[in-house]
Amino acid sequence: MYMEINLGNTKGVIRKVDSQSRVIIPKNFLERIGIKKSDDKVEIFLTKNGIFIRKGE
Repeated sequence: MYMEINLGNTKGVIRKVDSQSRVIIPKNFLERIGIKKSDDKVEIFLTKNGIFIRKGE
């Protein structure tokens, strides 16, 4: 199942995947969605065009 997401007029960044398949999300991106502490949770969704991440409950 995929979600459709309208990205509108957005700007992105390019990041490399490390040897353990991790990607660093820029701090300012996390702060804009309300993630401030290292133990905050995120939800990750697979979409038709990529991955969508939002603050978890």
